[in-house]
Amino acid sequence: MEDLDNFQAQLTAAIAPVLTDSGKTWLDKTLEKLAASDQPLDDLGLYSAMAKRKLGNRRLEHAPAIDAVFSPLDIRRWGEADAARLVLLLSVVKPLPDQTEELVQAYYRMGDESERIALIRGLILFAPEDYLTTIALDAGRTNSLELLSALSLDNPYPASFYSEQTFNQMVLKCLFLGLAIERVVGLEQRANPDLTRMCENYVVERENASRTVPVDIWLAIGPHASPEGEQQILAYLNHEETGHRYYTALALGQRLSESPSLKSHLQDRLKQEDNTLVLGILQDLLQQQPG
Repeated sequence: MEDLDNFQAQLTAAIAPVLTDSGKTWLDKTLEKLAASDQPLDDLGLYSAMAKRKLGNRRLEHAPAIDAVFSPLDIRRWGEADAARLVLLLSVVKPLPDQTEELVQAYYRMGDESERIALIRGLILFAPEDYLTTIALDAGRTNSLELLSALSLDNPYPASFYSEQTFNQMVLKCLFLGLAIERVVGLEQRANPDLTRMCENYVVERENASRTVPVDIWLAIGPHASPEGEQQILAYLNHEETGHRYYTALALGQRLSESPSLKSHLQDRLKQEDNTLVLGILQDLLQQQPG
């Protein structure tokens, strides 16, 4: 209960700087109505559906991370309606702890896509209950790119609670759909040999089909790269596309402690590089290495 109070307070504080006076009045009055309601779930659905129209959806780009129990929650890409919907949901759940699972599941089941996105983004706030993973897995099977993005990107829930196999499948689906796996929370920590193997194979498949390789796939290959994977990384370190040079440099940085000989390749790339972003990464990596 104290945690939910704290999360609601943090989200409310995050919304405050972007709320209009009319929006603040609406949110305050809505919270009062929900507190007095004898049919909170029905009223929650009504007010949640109104949130974007009443508040707008300005980006919370300066909001601090929410200090959740299992992991910090970055909300800087959320809109104010996303956060407000969770404030409303938390206000209904707090006085009914025995009905939390029922309420959260009903909110997901009955909500439209924007309401589901808000809940999926905030799943970590209700963790660690098992039913949340069931909701997350359902979202992961969606055809909606927006809902899949809400689950996979800037969201600590999968890294915190997914099995290795499920996490790997999520990362591969992001790559298939062109989502930036750089924004998959905990990717380096949750990376594993199976994920690396699948990504190395995916590079080969894309090359054999004369298709482009996702520029950030190297972040999933670097931590556990096979000898063949290292050769893939080195080949793309000299790619004409800046993104490949940037992410392969980062991937090699992940491998330096295990394969110090890779340092010479970074030094060679540094001599040729003319992009300031890649130059900065190369210089930082080499400065961190002894010798």
